[in-house]
Amino acid sequence: MLKLAALSGVDVRVLIPERPDNPLTYFAAYAFLDSLLEAGVEVYRYEGASCTARPAWWTTSARRQAP
Repeated sequence: MLKLAALSGVDVRVLIPERPDNPLTYFAAYAFLDSLLEAGVEVYRYEGASCTARPAWWTTSARRQAP
């Protein structure tokens, strides 16, 4: 979905931890980075404590318009 949105012109940005708490999380997060980057997704990594929140922001261009 992220890749499809980016290819459709939506500004997609992903924030992932530099060092996750769980190795499985690390592999899951980094497994698709190459294809996401090629599609135009911006990926940011942060240092520090893990963030368990899953915030999401939508712009008007990403919202579905009712007919």
